[in-house]
Amino acid sequence: MKVTHYVNGTAIPIITNNTTWANLGDNNTSKAMTYYNNNSNSDYGALYTWATVMNGTSSSNSTPSGVQGVCSTGWHVPSDNEWKALEIYLGMTPSEADQTGWRGGLLGGKLKETGYSHWMSPNTMATNTSDFTALPGGYRNGLNGFFASQTVNGFWWTATQGSVTYGYYRTLKHNGAAIARDNYKKSQGYSVRCVMD
Repeated sequence: MKVTHYVNGTAIPIITNNTTWANLGDNNTSKAMTYYNNNSNSDYGALYTWATVMNGTSSSNSTPSGVQGVCSTGWHVPSDNEWKALEIYLGMTPSEADQTGWRGGLLGGKLKETGYSHWMSPNTMATNTSDFTALPGGYRNGLNGFFASQTVNGFWWTATQGSVTYGYYRTLKHNGAAIARDNYKKSQGYSVRCVMD
């Protein structure tokens, strides 16, 4: 996703300064977006805080989430449970899907774009048999505003918070084919993938 406005036309603040990003805070109100290394021509899309992704909507773990958030009309931000449903469809067991950290063996390879146009080698077991075509957009650190991990890792927000200051997300990596499920600071700049309603 690379939108700069919500569907009502409200602009999302684009933050280029590291200190400004680091001062956003881990809350449900600090809306901000960025491009990796402030390059708006990137193939990887934009990075958003959790507050931006949610756009004032409360955390949801429903299927579907019911959270339009930053998504276009007819689309929504997937919940943690919706991500689990995808992972189970790919072959993960329900009990494994409930775990945090790296899990799923080689299932993440089914989500990753193949080749090395966007992923750093070795892009382990990337087959993209799901047609998800995940790209490693990296992230922006909520603690210092620094960018990291483009071509190495992809991070995607869910519509589900883990605590008042944390949100659930997924990670894929270039040198492995597992899928990480975890929750971290809402001021992190991560990608988001919308799902059709």
